Formats: sequence, structure tokens, C-alpha cells
Amino acid sequence: MPDLRPQAVWRIVALVFICLIALSLVVVLATGTVLPRCSLCHSGGALGKATEASAHRAIDCASCHVGAGASARVSFAFQQVGHLAGGLVPSAASGSASVGDDRCLSCHAAVEKRVSSFNGLRIQHAVCARGSKCTDCHSNTAHGAATRWPRTYNMDQCLHCHGSDPKLSKCDLCHQGRKTSDRLTTGPWAVTHGANWRQTHGMGDEFTCATCHPQGYCDKCHGPGLPHTPGFRAEHPAVAAEPGAKCDSCHKQSFCNDCHGLQMPHPKAFILKHSATVNTGGKAVCERCHSATDCTKCHEMHVHPGGAINLKAPKAGS
Repeated sequence: MPDLRPQAVWRIVALVFICLIALSLVVVLATGTVLPRCSLCHSGGALGKATEASAHRAIDCASCHVGAGASARVSFAFQQVGHLAGGLVPSAASGSASVGDDRCLSCHAAVEKRVSSFNGLRIQHAVCARGSKCTDCHSNTAHGAATRWPRTYNMDQCLHCHGSDPKLSKCDLCHQGRKTSDRLTTGPWAVTHGANWRQTHGMGDEFTCATCHPQGYCDKCHGPGLPHTPGFRAEHPAVAAEPGAKCDSCHKQSFCNDCHGLQMPHPKAFILKHSATVNTGGKAVCERCHSATDCTKCHEMHVHPGGAINLKAPKAGS
């Protein structure tokens, strides 16, 4: 029987920990780059082919995936030893996959000082990319479609700034050498403006519609209220009550019912049965949309048909 007393267990744990440290140091000293041969596992398959086809194929893995300085390299070594030892450090793989902005800017710092032109697009990174990470738009730069979470730039992102200012929304301000029809064949617009646009256009960012389509363009099919404004949730009762409102052109009945807690819009017979709704759910159900005066205005007139204010007492014998 092995000795399982607490002291013995702690000795075993300490021995394993020392071995891991020693192995990490061996990796550090043996490779010099603190990189335990990424190519042994990551050079084949789709990732390897995509990397070889990219402009970064000659760049050493550590240049992007390992931070600058000795401490970053030592930390990377410890992570990778645990990763190679069977996932003892679960976060090692995802942590190593990330690429910090400092790694990108170590080669591409000039993009912050000028307007960059690439693939028919002009962009001023110092303004347009402020507050974003490089990988928010360029995550697939080195490994193409084999990247686990591909992210790239698209028109919807740009139009949140450019679409709100007529001076900034002119296509040729950023685009060059491409026809308008070509610009609709990439990113989300390839779906929202494609052959099946009647079924798919609602999948896009409707904030951007007004950049190209005039006011009222959507009303022909959807009725008033589109594209929805940021405050539309508070405004939608008035829009839904307008003649020609067509909420059900996009929304199922359950979309309204689930939020309001009862059938919306109210069916014609609702006024005759609404007391049961109040008895069951209380006034809170009504007050999601109605103010207290909506109730009293109707109920006072119903109980006192002549009005309840300044009524003259009837004359005797009348």
C-alpha cells in the first residue's frame, strides 16, 4: 500500500510541480525563443495550408503570439508546457491564440500615422479604429478561414459613424476602384442585399438602411416606423396605432404577447372582457402601456353618463 498520509501527498504534489518548472526551464533554454515547436502540432491541415497562403507565412509564430520581453516569454513557456502535458493549463491554448495590439504595431505602427489603402478601401486607423483591437477586424490575417473566430471589417460597422453625417457617407470617401454593385458582394451585405434579399434583409443592422435608402422607403412594405430608432421601444405604441401599421410583416403575434403578457394588439372584443384581465394580473398589466387617466376617463363616463362634475340637482317634481 502506498503511503497516503497528508505529508506524503504534499511531497508528491511538490515533486510534480518541481518537475514542471524544470521542464519549462528546459524548454526556455533549449528553444531560445520560448516556443516549444508550434509546427509539430499546428503545421498540418487547414490551418497549415491557410498560413502558407498568407502574407505572414514567413513570420515566426512567437512574433505574434508571444508578448515582448523576457517575462512574457517565460510565462508563455510555462503555459505551453502545461498545454503539451495534456491540458493541465486549460486556458493555455486560448491565451496563446490571442494576439495583442502591441504585437501587430511592432511591424505596422505606420498605419496610425496615415490613411491606409488596401483592397479598394481607404481607412484612417487613428480615427476609425480608436477603441478597437486589431483582431476585431483582422483576426484572419495570418490563418485565413482556419481561424477559430474569424472577424473582419464590414460596412455596418463603418456606417455607425459614416451613416450619420452626409459628408462622411459618400461612398468614394473610403472606396476606390470598385463599383457600387461590387461593394454589396462582401460581408453582411452579401446576405442582406443578395438574391434572396426579400427574406434576408431584416438580418442586417437596420440602423444603416437610411444611409442609402430615402425616408419612407421601408414604409411601402412595412408600414410606418422603420427603420426603428434607438428609442423605438418607448415610441412603438403610437406607431402601432397608426393607420397602415404592419408590425406583423416582421413580428409574429407571440413577439408582442410575450412582452405585454396578453394578446396585442387588443382584439375587438377585448373591451368587453378586460376586467377579467385586471382581476387576474392586476393593474400592473395595463400600466405597462396605459396611464391611470386612461382608465378613469372611460370608467367615470360609463358610471356617470352625464359627467361627474358640476351636475345640477334635478328640480322637484321633474
